[in-house]
This record gives sequence, structure tokens and C-alpha cells, in this order.
Amino acid sequence: SREHAESAKRELTATKQQLATVQTKLDAADKENEELKTVNKKQRDQIKETVGLRGKLRQAENDLSRIRDSLKLVIEQRNEASHSLQNLRKENRETTTSLEKQVEKLSSSDYD
Repeated sequence: SREHAESAKRELTATKQQLATVQTKLDAADKENEELKTVNKKQRDQIKETVGLRGKLRQAENDLSRIRDSLKLVIEQRNEASHSLQNLRKENRETTTSLEKQVEKLSSSDYD
């Protein structure tokens, strides 16, 4: 019976050691789990930031597209205005030339 008690005591000690080992492993797993939660949260935050930046980039691309369209329109209008100005200058030259000829005729007819 004494042997039985000592055997039971040894088993109890071994079981306590096993429990302590298991508890140590559980504590380590809990710590690792907390670290992973922290990493996971950081990754989620980075993903949110990336999504936000993508949205801003998309908005900037849309703004740039509108600016390009406006610029094309302004260039088109400038070209039309330049063309109109060239036509007006041509008309002005022709009118000036015609007026000069009329003045010459009138001047020469005054002397006649």
C-alpha cells in the first residue's frame, strides 16, 4: 500500500509537470495570438488606408480627365479665335488697300 501511495504521488507529480508544461504552451499561444491580432489590426488599417488612397487617386484621375477635356476645349476655342483674327486681319488689309485706292482715285480726280 505504501508503494501504491508513492506510485500515485509520482504520477501526480508527473501530471503536475505535464499541466505546467501545457499551461506554459497555452500562455505562449495566447501571447502569439495577441501579437497576431495586433499585426492583423495593422494590416486592416493599412488596407483601409490603401482603399482610401485608391479612392483619392481615382478622384484625381477623374479631375485630370475633366481638366484635359477643358483644356482641349480652350485650345479649340483659341484656334477658332486665331483663325477668326487671321480672317479679320485679311479683311482689314483688303479694306485698307481698297480705301487707299479710292483715296488715290479721289486725289487724282481732284487734280483733274
